[in-house]
Amino acid sequence: MSESQSARLKAINSARALRSAFSIPEVMEALGVSRQTVYDEINAGRLRSFRVASRRLVSANALDAYIRGRETAEALSAGE
Repeated sequence: MSESQSARLKAINSARALRSAFSIPEVMEALGVSRQTVYDEINAGRLRSFRVASRRLVSANALDAYIRGRETAEALSAGE
């Protein structure tokens, strides 16, 4: 895991202690990616989300699972 990924995961875990779900802009910031990338990952089924009224949210557990899944995929593709 890179230092930036580690720092983001620590930030997510700190925020998770206070919150159980994040808005799309918060997910964008946590992952350091664009809005389109977040929605692409949701639409592909790699990042779970849910709706509350008109808002799309990502649970802290789903965000953790997504990050761990990406780490595993990267490790496997790198042959680790």
